[in-house]
Amino acid sequence: MTLTLRDLPASAYFPLTEVCATARTSEPIFAAVVAFCEAHFGFKLLTILRHLPETREIERVYTSNLEAYPIGGRKPMGGTPWGDVVLKAGRPWLGNGAEDMRWAYPDAEKSLAMGRQSSFCAPVRFAGETLGVLNLSAARDSYDFADARHLQTVSAFLVQAFLTDA
Repeated sequence: MTLTLRDLPASAYFPLTEVCATARTSEPIFAAVVAFCEAHFGFKLLTILRHLPETREIERVYTSNLEAYPIGGRKPMGGTPWGDVVLKAGRPWLGNGAEDMRWAYPDAEKSLAMGRQSSFCAPVRFAGETLGVLNLSAARDSYDFADARHLQTVSAFLVQAFLTDA
């Protein structure tokens, strides 16, 4: 019997908890989050983005594809409809299909050309503020809103990484 995310036991999060209990930098936390997401969600691209409210941008602090999406890359997302949902309201966002991707991202054509028509984002929140975003992308219909609570739970483990490297 294969477990779905909806059936995932709390113990699946224990490796993340253990890493956060001992991590002194963001790298081991990022690695644990990537491993969890790979095992339980799957992705073609995973990025972790820092929210820069003063410039209304997001900045890539982790990427699973350094060549196409290098660390330090920035996008002006703070004043966009996507930014209103994820950065301002602090809610997860799921996009499926080319139309959703174009609605959300100014560089959507690059993602679409790489076969990514689904994007699943969860804000990293602390003290009522959005510190960043955990973003997974894959083929169309790879993710489901029924699983959003799991991605939000995983994104909470990134708070320590953002505060550690602030």
